[in-house]
Amino acid sequence: MKHFIHNIHKTQEYFLRALSKETFEGGGVSAFSIGNMKLNLNWSVQTGDMGEDCEATIRAVEAFYQDRDLSWRWLLNPSLPQENLRYALKKRGYHLSFTAPVFVGSLTDPFSDSSLQGFDIREGGAEKLSDWILPIKEAFQVTNEDAHFYQEAHLSALQKGAFFRHFVGYANGIPVSAATLSLSPYGARLDDLGTLSAYQNKGFGGAMALHRMRIAKDLGYDWVCLEASKHGGPLYKKMGFQELYRIKVYRKKIY
Repeated sequence: MKHFIHNIHKTQEYFLRALSKETFEGGGVSAFSIGNMKLNLNWSVQTGDMGEDCEATIRAVEAFYQDRDLSWRWLLNPSLPQENLRYALKKRGYHLSFTAPVFVGSLTDPFSDSSLQGFDIREGGAEKLSDWILPIKEAFQVTNEDAHFYQEAHLSALQKGAFFRHFVGYANGIPVSAATLSLSPYGARLDDLGTLSAYQNKGFGGAMALHRMRIAKDLGYDWVCLEASKHGGPLYKKMGFQELYRIKVYRKKIY
């Protein structure tokens, strides 16, 4: 189980690394900077055993983000020792900001195409990200500027060779739902699910998840993982996903 959780954690590292403009590595930590304050994607991720003296690494991470005038969060790795890191974070003024469930879905069972009937889901590469970002923008309530920034981050990730696949659900030719499938050596991961408010509770969320799961299965993956919001959790439970653990996120203000 510990190795399984480690691989799930690595899928998030893969996703963040691909989107980041800059990274800091050292002392059992990878700190990722997407370069935007508002998108909450500047994560410092525990990647190794930080030992008894964590404060020097924490200070280096703080300098990395403060030099770029960015806020950041700490994500602890449940497959690694955490006690010393939690103590050091608390000592430096961090607090537990929130926890979120990590779900895993098995891909060993056959899929029924009937579950996807009536949904127009298309895959789009770099040239279709302008459609993909529209439902994401509304669902995550970001500005036009921040939506464009995130679109460009995904375009840059593709250009760097990240194994991301982007999907858009259409209704009457209008992009109403969007999502990302991240394919790493560690596992397959579902990200970025967003649906226009007028089309929520109409089955698009489940259909987008099933479509990505079927593709991951066809590529030889045995499972997919994701972190769910409090709104998304019931959907994935209904689909048979199992909550494996909860991530713990620490943060503090830089001012």
